[in-house]
Amino acid sequence: MRERIKSVVLLALVLLSFYLTGTLLFGQPYLETATSPDYEQVETFGMIRPEGEQVYPVLRLKTEENWLQLFPWTERYAPVWKALQFLLTPSQLPESGEKPDFSGKRVEIQFPVAVDAALWFQESLVSSLQIRKVCWFAEDAESIWYCDEGGKWWQAKGFNPPAEWETRLAALFKQAPVYIEADMEILAPFTAGDAIVLLPADLPVMSVFTAMAESLDTEKLLRSFFINPALVRRIEERNGAVIYTDGQRGLRIFAHGELEITVPENEPGTRALSRTEILQETAQYLHLLGGWPQELFLQSIRVNVQSITYPQRWYTQEVVFRCAARGYPLVGRKAPLSLLFSDRGIIYYNRQILSLAERLTEPMPLVAPEDALASVAVNMGIWAAGMQLASVDAIYFVDGATGSQPVAQPAWLIQFQNRQAAVVNGFTGELITWLQ
Repeated sequence: MRERIKSVVLLALVLLSFYLTGTLLFGQPYLETATSPDYEQVETFGMIRPEGEQVYPVLRLKTEENWLQLFPWTERYAPVWKALQFLLTPSQLPESGEKPDFSGKRVEIQFPVAVDAALWFQESLVSSLQIRKVCWFAEDAESIWYCDEGGKWWQAKGFNPPAEWETRLAALFKQAPVYIEADMEILAPFTAGDAIVLLPADLPVMSVFTAMAESLDTEKLLRSFFINPALVRRIEERNGAVIYTDGQRGLRIFAHGELEITVPENEPGTRALSRTEILQETAQYLHLLGGWPQELFLQSIRVNVQSITYPQRWYTQEVVFRCAARGYPLVGRKAPLSLLFSDRGIIYYNRQILSLAERLTEPMPLVAPEDALASVAVNMGIWAAGMQLASVDAIYFVDGATGSQPVAQPAWLIQFQNRQAAVVNGFTGELITWLQ
Protein backbone atom coordinates (compact mmCIF):
# COMPACT_ATOMS: atom_id res chain seq x y z
CA MET A 1 0.00 0.00 0.00
CA ARG A 2 2.80 2.37 0.94
CA GLU A 3 4.61 1.71 -2.36
CA ARG A 4 1.43 2.44 -4.31
CA ILE A 5 1.03 5.84 -2.55
CA LYS A 6 4.64 6.73 -3.38
CA SER A 7 4.05 5.87 -7.02
CA VAL A 8 0.93 8.05 -7.18
CA VAL A 9 2.77 11.02 -5.58
CA LEU A 10 5.72 10.60 -7.92
CA LEU A 11 3.41 10.50 -10.94
CA ALA A 12 1.64 13.65 -9.74
CA LEU A 13 4.95 15.47 -9.36
CA VAL A 14 6.06 14.44 -12.85
CA LEU A 15 2.78 15.64 -14.37
CA LEU A 16 3.05 18.94 -12.45
CA SER A 17 6.59 19.38 -13.73
CA PHE A 18 5.42 18.91 -17.33
CA TYR A 19 2.62 21.44 -16.78
CA LEU A 20 4.86 24.11 -15.28
CA THR A 21 7.49 23.62 -17.99
CA GLY A 22 4.83 24.02 -20.68
CA THR A 23 3.53 27.15 -18.98
CA LEU A 24 6.99 28.71 -18.96
CA LEU A 25 7.59 27.89 -22.60
CA PHE A 26 4.19 28.58 -24.12
CA GLY A 27 1.98 30.22 -21.53
CA GLN A 28 3.75 33.64 -21.04
CA PRO A 29 3.66 36.35 -23.72
CA TYR A 30 6.88 37.73 -25.15
CA LEU A 31 8.30 40.73 -23.29
CA GLU A 32 7.63 43.01 -26.28
CA THR A 33 3.91 42.14 -26.23
CA ALA A 34 3.41 41.89 -22.49
CA THR A 35 1.29 44.50 -20.78
CA SER A 36 3.43 47.04 -18.95
CA PRO A 37 3.07 47.00 -15.18
CA ASP A 38 1.15 49.85 -13.61
CA TYR A 39 3.27 52.39 -11.71
CA GLU A 40 2.11 55.21 -9.52
CA GLN A 41 1.35 58.26 -11.68
CA VAL A 42 4.03 60.97 -11.54
CA GLU A 43 2.92 64.07 -9.64
CA THR A 44 3.05 67.41 -11.48
CA PHE A 45 2.51 71.08 -10.64
CA GLY A 46 0.01 72.93 -12.81
CA MET A 47 0.00 72.89 -16.59
CA ILE A 48 3.04 72.95 -18.88
CA ARG A 49 3.59 76.52 -20.07
CA PRO A 50 2.95 76.78 -23.85
CA GLU A 51 6.02 77.69 -25.89
CA GLY A 52 4.60 81.05 -26.95
CA GLU A 53 4.15 82.02 -23.30
CA GLN A 54 7.65 81.15 -22.12
CA VAL A 55 9.54 84.20 -23.44
CA TYR A 56 8.14 87.71 -23.08
CA PRO A 57 10.00 90.72 -24.53
CA VAL A 58 10.14 94.35 -23.41
CA LEU A 59 8.00 96.54 -25.69
CA ARG A 60 8.96 100.13 -26.52
CA LEU A 61 7.52 102.94 -28.62
CA LYS A 62 9.65 106.01 -29.25
CA THR A 63 7.66 109.14 -29.97
CA GLU A 64 8.89 112.62 -30.85
CA GLU A 65 9.00 113.58 -27.16
CA ASN A 66 9.83 110.45 -25.15
CA TRP A 67 9.67 106.67 -24.85
CA LEU A 68 6.72 104.51 -23.81
CA GLN A 69 7.80 101.19 -22.31
CA LEU A 70 6.02 98.03 -21.20
CA PHE A 71 7.60 95.19 -19.24
CA PRO A 72 5.96 91.74 -19.07
CA TRP A 73 4.91 92.52 -15.46
CA THR A 74 3.30 95.92 -16.15
CA GLU A 75 -0.41 96.49 -16.74
CA ARG A 76 -1.83 96.29 -20.27
CA TYR A 77 1.19 94.35 -21.48
CA ALA A 78 -0.66 91.31 -22.86
CA PRO A 79 -2.89 93.03 -25.47
CA VAL A 80 0.01 95.16 -26.75
CA TRP A 81 2.30 92.15 -27.16
CA LYS A 82 -0.44 90.21 -28.93
CA ALA A 83 -0.99 93.12 -31.32
CA LEU A 84 2.73 93.39 -32.18
CA GLN A 85 3.52 89.70 -32.69
CA PHE A 86 2.82 89.92 -36.43
CA LEU A 87 6.15 91.78 -36.79
CA LEU A 88 7.75 88.34 -36.41
CA THR A 89 6.24 87.11 -39.67
CA PRO A 90 7.45 89.34 -42.54
CA SER A 91 6.28 89.00 -46.12
CA GLN A 92 9.82 88.72 -47.57
CA LEU A 93 12.98 86.90 -46.58
CA PRO A 94 15.35 89.12 -44.59
CA GLU A 95 18.67 90.22 -46.08
CA SER A 96 21.86 91.04 -44.22
CA GLY A 97 22.23 94.77 -43.63
CA GLU A 98 24.17 97.42 -41.76
CA LYS A 99 23.03 98.47 -38.31
CA PRO A 100 20.09 100.88 -38.85
CA ASP A 101 20.81 104.49 -37.90
CA PHE A 102 17.43 106.16 -37.51
CA SER A 103 16.52 108.63 -34.77
CA GLY A 104 12.80 109.17 -35.26
CA LYS A 105 9.69 107.24 -34.21
CA ARG A 106 10.21 103.53 -33.79
CA VAL A 107 8.86 100.31 -32.28
CA GLU A 108 11.24 98.00 -30.42
CA ILE A 109 10.69 94.43 -29.24
CA GLN A 110 13.60 93.37 -27.00
CA PHE A 111 13.74 89.70 -25.95
CA PRO A 112 15.60 88.60 -22.79
CA VAL A 113 17.19 85.73 -24.76
CA ALA A 114 17.57 84.96 -28.45
CA VAL A 115 14.43 83.19 -29.69
CA ASP A 116 13.04 81.45 -32.74
CA ALA A 117 10.04 83.17 -34.35
CA ALA A 118 8.55 79.69 -34.80
CA LEU A 119 7.51 79.86 -31.13
CA TRP A 120 4.63 82.02 -32.37
CA PHE A 121 4.55 81.48 -36.16
CA GLN A 122 5.59 78.05 -37.41
CA GLU A 123 6.04 79.17 -41.02
CA SER A 124 7.75 82.51 -40.31
CA LEU A 125 10.35 83.57 -42.89
CA VAL A 126 12.71 84.55 -40.07
CA SER A 127 12.50 81.22 -38.23
CA SER A 128 16.12 80.52 -39.22
CA LEU A 129 17.30 83.47 -37.09
CA GLN A 130 17.84 83.54 -33.35
CA ILE A 131 16.28 86.96 -32.71
CA ARG A 132 17.19 89.32 -29.86
CA LYS A 133 15.49 92.49 -31.13
CA VAL A 134 12.82 93.49 -33.64
CA CYS A 135 12.53 97.10 -34.83
CA TRP A 136 10.27 99.15 -37.06
CA PHE A 137 11.36 102.68 -37.97
CA ALA A 138 9.04 105.39 -39.28
CA GLU A 139 11.92 106.59 -41.52
CA ASP A 140 12.01 103.15 -43.19
CA ALA A 141 8.32 102.31 -42.93
CA GLU A 142 8.37 99.46 -45.47
CA SER A 143 10.96 97.36 -43.63
CA ILE A 144 11.18 95.31 -40.45
CA TRP A 145 14.63 95.00 -38.89
CA TYR A 146 15.91 92.03 -36.88
CA CYS A 147 19.00 91.77 -34.69
CA ASP A 148 20.21 88.21 -34.18
CA GLU A 149 22.06 86.57 -31.30
CA GLY A 150 25.45 87.62 -32.66
CA GLY A 151 24.46 91.28 -33.03
CA LYS A 152 24.06 91.09 -36.82
CA TRP A 153 21.18 93.05 -38.39
CA TRP A 154 18.76 91.75 -41.02
CA GLN A 155 16.31 93.78 -43.11
CA ALA A 156 12.99 92.33 -44.30
CA LYS A 157 11.53 94.61 -46.97
CA GLY A 158 8.00 94.66 -48.31
CA PHE A 159 6.31 95.48 -44.99
CA ASN A 160 2.87 96.92 -45.60
CA PRO A 161 1.78 98.66 -42.37
CA PRO A 162 -1.87 98.24 -41.38
CA ALA A 163 -4.24 101.14 -41.97
CA GLU A 164 -3.50 104.08 -39.69
CA TRP A 165 -0.55 102.15 -38.28
CA GLU A 166 0.99 105.03 -36.32
CA THR A 167 -2.39 105.99 -34.85
CA ARG A 168 -2.90 102.39 -33.73
CA LEU A 169 0.53 102.36 -32.12
CA ALA A 170 -0.29 105.48 -30.13
CA ALA A 171 -3.53 103.86 -28.94
CA LEU A 172 -1.79 100.62 -27.97
CA PHE A 173 0.82 102.41 -25.83
CA LYS A 174 -1.56 105.07 -24.52
CA GLN A 175 -1.42 103.89 -20.90
CA ALA A 176 2.21 102.75 -20.94
CA PRO A 177 4.64 104.33 -18.44
CA VAL A 178 6.62 107.25 -19.89
CA TYR A 179 10.43 107.25 -19.96
CA ILE A 180 13.04 109.78 -21.00
CA GLU A 181 16.35 109.04 -22.67
CA ALA A 182 19.17 109.90 -20.27
CA ASP A 183 21.80 112.23 -21.74
CA MET A 184 25.52 112.32 -20.96
CA GLU A 185 25.07 115.07 -18.38
CA ILE A 186 22.62 112.99 -16.30
CA LEU A 187 24.74 109.84 -16.50
CA ALA A 188 28.12 111.46 -15.78
CA PRO A 189 30.67 110.25 -14.78
CA PHE A 190 29.25 107.08 -16.31
CA THR A 191 28.56 106.64 -20.02
CA ALA A 192 26.02 104.62 -21.99
CA GLY A 193 28.23 103.45 -24.84
CA ASP A 194 25.99 102.16 -27.62
CA ALA A 195 23.11 101.49 -25.22
CA ILE A 196 20.09 103.73 -24.62
CA VAL A 197 19.47 104.23 -20.91
CA LEU A 198 15.85 105.08 -20.12
CA LEU A 199 14.73 106.76 -16.89
CA PRO A 200 11.12 107.05 -15.71
CA ALA A 201 9.63 110.48 -16.42
CA ASP A 202 7.76 110.36 -13.11
CA LEU A 203 9.31 109.06 -9.91
CA PRO A 204 7.88 105.65 -8.94
CA VAL A 205 5.75 105.63 -5.78
CA MET A 206 6.38 102.48 -3.73
CA SER A 207 6.07 100.97 -0.24
CA VAL A 208 8.12 98.61 1.89
CA PHE A 209 6.61 95.11 2.13
CA THR A 210 7.36 91.89 3.90
CA ALA A 211 8.11 89.04 1.51
CA MET A 212 6.57 85.58 1.77
CA ALA A 213 8.08 82.38 0.39
CA GLU A 214 5.92 79.94 -1.57
CA SER A 215 4.93 76.69 0.10
CA LEU A 216 5.30 73.50 -1.93
CA ASP A 217 3.86 70.08 -1.10
CA THR A 218 6.89 68.04 0.01
CA GLU A 219 5.25 64.63 -0.54
CA LYS A 220 4.22 65.68 -4.02
CA LEU A 221 7.78 66.80 -4.78
CA LEU A 222 9.17 63.46 -3.60
CA ARG A 223 6.79 61.48 -5.79
CA SER A 224 7.61 63.73 -8.75
CA PHE A 225 11.40 63.70 -8.38
CA PHE A 226 12.30 60.20 -7.19
CA ILE A 227 11.71 57.17 -9.39
CA ASN A 228 11.11 54.87 -6.41
CA PRO A 229 10.16 56.83 -3.24
CA ALA A 230 10.52 53.61 -1.19
CA LEU A 231 14.32 53.87 -1.54
CA VAL A 232 14.49 57.47 -0.30
CA ARG A 233 16.21 58.24 3.00
CA ARG A 234 15.48 61.33 5.09
CA ILE A 235 18.36 63.20 6.76
CA GLU A 236 17.93 66.18 9.09
CA GLU A 237 20.73 68.76 9.29
CA ARG A 238 21.61 70.90 12.29
CA ASN A 239 20.56 74.09 10.53
CA GLY A 240 17.02 72.78 10.13
CA ALA A 241 17.34 71.69 6.50
CA VAL A 242 16.06 68.27 5.45
CA ILE A 243 17.75 66.12 2.79
CA TYR A 244 15.99 63.37 0.82
CA THR A 245 18.21 61.04 -1.22
CA ASP A 246 18.14 57.65 -2.90
CA GLY A 247 21.94 57.54 -3.24
CA GLN A 248 22.01 58.98 -6.76
CA ARG A 249 20.00 62.17 -6.55
CA GLY A 250 19.26 64.55 -3.70
CA LEU A 251 16.52 66.98 -2.73
CA ARG A 252 17.26 69.49 0.02
CA ILE A 253 14.62 71.71 1.64
CA PHE A 254 15.88 74.53 3.87
CA ALA A 255 14.03 75.81 6.92
CA HIS A 256 13.42 79.17 5.20
CA GLY A 257 11.70 77.47 2.24
CA GLU A 258 14.52 77.27 -0.29
CA LEU A 259 14.60 74.14 -2.46
CA GLU A 260 17.79 72.62 -3.88
CA ILE A 261 18.11 69.59 -6.16
CA THR A 262 21.30 67.88 -7.34
CA VAL A 263 21.85 65.01 -9.81
CA PRO A 264 25.63 64.94 -10.50
CA GLU A 265 25.47 61.90 -12.80
CA ASN A 266 23.78 63.97 -15.56
CA GLU A 267 26.89 66.09 -16.06
CA PRO A 268 28.46 66.52 -18.52
CA GLY A 269 26.00 66.26 -21.41
CA THR A 270 26.55 64.41 -24.66
CA ARG A 271 25.21 66.94 -27.18
CA ALA A 272 24.20 70.56 -27.54
CA LEU A 273 20.50 71.45 -27.29
CA SER A 274 18.75 73.89 -29.60
CA ARG A 275 17.11 76.98 -28.08
CA THR A 276 13.67 75.46 -28.64
CA GLU A 277 14.75 72.24 -26.89
CA ILE A 278 16.10 74.26 -23.97
CA LEU A 279 12.77 76.04 -23.54
CA GLN A 280 10.83 72.79 -23.81
CA GLU A 281 13.03 71.04 -21.24
CA THR A 282 12.81 74.03 -18.90
CA ALA A 283 9.01 73.98 -19.04
CA GLN A 284 9.00 70.24 -18.33
CA TYR A 285 11.28 70.57 -15.28
CA LEU A 286 9.18 73.37 -13.80
CA HIS A 287 6.08 71.29 -14.47
CA LEU A 288 7.57 68.51 -12.32
CA LEU A 289 9.42 70.57 -9.71
CA GLY A 290 7.10 73.19 -8.32
CA GLY A 291 5.34 74.76 -11.29
CA TRP A 292 5.70 78.00 -13.27
CA PRO A 293 3.69 80.72 -11.48
CA GLN A 294 2.53 83.84 -13.32
CA GLU A 295 4.97 86.11 -11.46
CA LEU A 296 8.01 84.13 -12.70
CA PHE A 297 9.74 85.35 -15.89
CA LEU A 298 12.64 84.01 -17.93
CA GLN A 299 15.73 86.21 -17.51
CA SER A 300 18.69 84.52 -19.18
CA ILE A 301 20.06 81.34 -20.78
CA ARG A 302 23.77 80.56 -20.65
CA VAL A 303 25.06 77.63 -22.70
CA ASN A 304 28.13 75.51 -21.84
CA VAL A 305 28.66 77.17 -18.49
CA GLN A 306 32.18 76.70 -17.14
CA SER A 307 32.95 76.64 -13.42
CA ILE A 308 35.92 76.21 -11.11
CA THR A 309 34.18 73.36 -9.29
CA TYR A 310 33.34 71.46 -12.48
CA PRO A 311 35.94 72.47 -15.13
CA GLN A 312 34.80 69.69 -17.49
CA ARG A 313 31.26 71.03 -17.77
CA TRP A 314 30.25 70.73 -21.44
CA TYR A 315 26.95 70.63 -23.29
CA THR A 316 25.08 72.14 -20.37
CA GLN A 317 22.74 75.10 -20.10
CA GLU A 318 21.90 77.32 -17.16
CA VAL A 319 18.47 78.97 -17.16
CA VAL A 320 17.80 81.83 -14.74
CA PHE A 321 14.46 83.41 -13.84
CA ARG A 322 13.30 86.58 -12.13
CA CYS A 323 10.13 87.44 -10.20
CA ALA A 324 7.97 90.57 -10.26
CA ALA A 325 5.11 91.93 -8.16
CA ARG A 326 3.00 95.11 -8.21
CA GLY A 327 4.64 96.22 -11.44
CA TYR A 328 8.29 95.91 -10.38
CA PRO A 329 10.91 93.13 -10.32
CA LEU A 330 11.82 91.42 -7.03
CA VAL A 331 15.61 91.23 -6.90
CA GLY A 332 17.65 89.39 -4.26
CA ARG A 333 21.20 88.20 -3.78
CA LYS A 334 20.19 84.97 -5.53
CA ALA A 335 17.86 84.38 -8.43
CA PRO A 336 14.41 83.09 -7.34
CA LEU A 337 14.88 80.10 -9.63
CA SER A 338 17.82 78.73 -11.57
CA LEU A 339 18.42 75.34 -13.13
CA LEU A 340 21.34 73.64 -14.81
CA PHE A 341 20.72 70.65 -17.08
CA SER A 342 22.05 68.69 -20.03
CA ASP A 343 20.47 66.38 -22.56
CA ARG A 344 20.83 63.67 -19.90
CA GLY A 345 18.63 65.49 -17.41
CA ILE A 346 18.60 67.94 -14.53
CA ILE A 347 21.95 68.60 -12.82
CA TYR A 348 21.18 71.38 -10.34
CA TYR A 349 17.97 73.20 -9.43
CA ASN A 350 17.53 75.99 -6.90
CA ARG A 351 14.19 77.60 -6.09
CA GLN A 352 12.80 80.11 -3.63
CA ILE A 353 10.02 82.19 -5.14
CA LEU A 354 8.90 85.12 -3.01
CA SER A 355 5.84 87.35 -3.19
CA LEU A 356 4.91 90.60 -1.48
CA ALA A 357 2.87 90.14 1.69
CA GLU A 358 2.21 92.82 4.33
CA ARG A 359 2.65 96.53 3.58
CA LEU A 360 4.98 98.09 6.17
CA THR A 361 5.06 101.75 5.06
CA GLU A 362 2.85 104.23 3.26
CA PRO A 363 3.58 104.76 -0.45
CA MET A 364 6.38 107.26 -1.06
CA PRO A 365 8.18 108.52 -4.19
CA LEU A 366 11.70 107.25 -4.74
CA VAL A 367 14.70 109.53 -4.85
CA ALA A 368 15.63 110.71 -8.34
CA PRO A 369 17.66 108.18 -10.35
CA GLU A 370 20.33 110.87 -10.78
CA ASP A 371 20.84 110.81 -7.00
CA ALA A 372 21.16 107.02 -7.06
CA LEU A 373 23.76 107.25 -9.83
CA ALA A 374 25.69 109.87 -7.88
CA SER A 375 25.73 107.62 -4.81
CA VAL A 376 27.19 104.75 -6.82
CA ALA A 377 29.76 107.05 -8.43
CA VAL A 378 30.95 108.21 -4.99
CA ASN A 379 31.28 104.59 -3.86
CA MET A 380 33.33 103.67 -6.94
CA GLY A 381 35.61 106.69 -6.74
CA ILE A 382 38.08 107.03 -9.59
CA TRP A 383 36.86 103.73 -11.10
CA ALA A 384 33.50 105.30 -12.02
CA ALA A 385 34.83 107.37 -14.94
CA GLY A 386 33.98 105.73 -18.23
CA MET A 387 32.00 102.80 -16.75
CA GLN A 388 29.23 101.93 -19.21
CA LEU A 389 25.67 101.67 -17.95
CA ALA A 390 23.15 99.16 -19.28
CA SER A 391 19.99 100.15 -17.41
CA VAL A 392 18.55 101.95 -14.38
CA ASP A 393 15.38 100.32 -12.99
CA ALA A 394 13.13 100.65 -9.97
CA ILE A 395 12.90 97.33 -8.10
CA TYR A 396 12.01 95.69 -4.80
CA PHE A 397 15.24 94.48 -3.22
CA VAL A 398 14.48 91.43 -1.11
CA ASP A 399 16.90 90.80 1.71
CA GLY A 400 16.86 89.17 5.13
CA ALA A 401 18.97 86.93 7.29
CA THR A 402 18.25 83.21 7.10
CA GLY A 403 15.40 82.35 9.43
CA SER A 404 14.05 85.90 9.60
CA GLN A 405 11.17 87.53 7.74
CA PRO A 406 12.57 88.90 4.45
CA VAL A 407 11.74 92.52 3.60
CA ALA A 408 11.16 93.96 0.12
CA GLN A 409 12.79 97.40 0.04
CA PRO A 410 12.08 99.81 -2.88
CA ALA A 411 15.40 100.47 -4.59
CA TRP A 412 17.17 101.49 -7.77
CA LEU A 413 19.08 98.78 -9.63
CA ILE A 414 22.05 100.30 -11.50
CA GLN A 415 23.13 97.70 -14.06
CA PHE A 416 26.47 98.02 -15.86
CA GLN A 417 27.37 96.41 -19.18
CA ASN A 418 29.96 94.22 -17.48
CA ARG A 419 26.99 92.57 -15.64
CA GLN A 420 27.95 94.12 -12.32
CA ALA A 421 25.04 95.86 -10.59
CA ALA A 422 24.56 98.23 -7.66
CA VAL A 423 21.47 98.38 -5.45
CA VAL A 424 20.61 101.81 -4.01
CA ASN A 425 18.00 102.44 -1.30
CA GLY A 426 15.04 104.02 -3.06
CA PHE A 427 14.13 106.32 -0.16
CA THR A 428 17.55 107.42 1.16
CA GLY A 429 19.75 107.18 -1.95
CA GLU A 430 22.38 105.20 -0.05
CA LEU A 431 24.17 102.25 -1.61
CA ILE A 432 22.88 98.94 -0.18
CA THR A 433 25.06 96.37 -1.92
CA TRP A 434 26.73 95.20 -5.10
CA LEU A 435 25.46 92.21 -7.08
CA GLN A 436 27.26 90.04 -9.62
